Amino acid sequence: MSLLTSRRPTVGFGIAGAVLLLAFAGSARAAEIRVSPGQDFVDAMRSAAPGDVVLLAPGSYAGGRWIDVQGREGAPITVRGEGALGDVVIEGGGETLRIGDGGSYLVFENLEIRNGGDNLIHIDGASHDIVLRDVRAHDAGPNGDVMKINQASRITLERVETWGAGRRDADDIPFQECVDFVDVDDVIVRDSYFHDCGDLLMYAKGGSRRVVFERNVFDCGGASFTQPGVGLGGVTDADLIDGDFEGYEMVARNNVFLRCGSGGLAIYEVQGAWIVHNLFIDVSGPIVQIRAGNAPAGRSEDVHVANNLIVSTSGGLDDLYQQQSSEVRGFDAQGNAYWNAGAGLPTGGLADPSSEPGATTGDPAIGSCTGSTWTAIVASCAPTSMVTLDRGVSLAGTPGEARDDIRGNSRPLGSAPDPGPYEGPGDAPPPTPTPTPTPTPTPPPGPDGAVVPPPAADAGRDGARGGAGDGDGGCAVGAAPSSSRSAGAATWIALAIAAILVERRARRARRPRPSADHAGD
Repeated sequence: MSLLTSRRPTVGFGIAGAVLLLAFAGSARAAEIRVSPGQDFVDAMRSAAPGDVVLLAPGSYAGGRWIDVQGREGAPITVRGEGALGDVVIEGGGETLRIGDGGSYLVFENLEIRNGGDNLIHIDGASHDIVLRDVRAHDAGPNGDVMKINQASRITLERVETWGAGRRDADDIPFQECVDFVDVDDVIVRDSYFHDCGDLLMYAKGGSRRVVFERNVFDCGGASFTQPGVGLGGVTDADLIDGDFEGYEMVARNNVFLRCGSGGLAIYEVQGAWIVHNLFIDVSGPIVQIRAGNAPAGRSEDVHVANNLIVSTSGGLDDLYQQQSSEVRGFDAQGNAYWNAGAGLPTGGLADPSSEPGATTGDPAIGSCTGSTWTAIVASCAPTSMVTLDRGVSLAGTPGEARDDIRGNSRPLGSAPDPGPYEGPGDAPPPTPTPTPTPTPTPPPGPDGAVVPPPAADAGRDGARGGAGDGDGGCAVGAAPSSSRSAGAATWIALAIAAILVERRARRARRPRPSADHAGD
């Protein structure tokens, strides 16, 4: 195999040259290693140094090779497809993209990964600091997840789309998941689109810690199986659970949940869960439900549901928050907004909207929520009514705080955040602050006690005193000072300094000179 690389050749420098080379090693430019279809991109990764980029030319590449390559903090090894998303395809093999044995500091960008024989993407073996960005992954093999990530840490999925999990051999749930996290730490999944997998699109379980799902679209497609759309926690084999809970410190914020047939989101024995600023639209069954996992604690603790927008376009909302098959300690709901197509709101379950702190009702006029991409769905779901504007509660300082919305707008834009994943413009622009008047300085006295006057105001182009609209002689807000104004101010300052210096010299001249007896004391 021949790989073209831009790495500079190594030559002999002698001792002095070696010292010079070491001095500049930290600033050396990363190499680009170019790979063509038919060549092995994994071999290219193994030849790469930390910071290098493996560029895949458009075409198809064989998957299934083992990847245990290690980059370095601040200098990952990047595999990047050239051209548009879909021009570079990695496919086939037992597990098409397989990372293990401590593979670390790796980035995979602008790739389509498809048609695996088992799990399509599998990351495990204490691998860490792995990023999948602008990746389209679909069509796992029988019994395979689109992505299975277990016993790994610091994993980021960004602008990813997945579909087509493998069919199970025999189960009451016919398909596997889009993404299955087990015993992972410090995970972020954002700006991504998950659809057409099992009836449970994604979960993180097995003692997973510090997991954030944000700004995603979870489209269940109207499936009416037995599971909700997303799970915080899950059901894990007892010998694989790291800790007393299935999950710790888990956040789902700024997501859109569409057409889930058996509930929106389930909490399976989690300690510390925040479900905030999501849109649940046309979800059948409980929006949030408490379910049993397989952890020693046997319960969930500290579950917070706040500032969500919950909408049924048919009047079909069921009890909103249900304790189904496990105990929960410390559940609260506040600041959520509800619309049931004009029908009454359900009042059973763990919280009653009629007595919920900060709850609001009214038609937010949600859009069609249609489209075949993340971008299209997010745009089409946006509410057009201002009924929920600035009606949420502050979550500042909590793990669930959302400082932006699904479109990247800062929160809050008004006096309070808006319920749901969309932040509106605010109820009114902030008042224009009244400027504090600047006092006119008193000019310092001259050497004879006379006051040195400031220079006269500079004239505009027509000879009159400058004002707004007078070109560079004006004083419009934000305008740069004219050269004549700057010169006048500088002259005044120079005269003032000169006067002070003259006065100091005059004072010294008036002081009595010391006698000889004290000279040098």
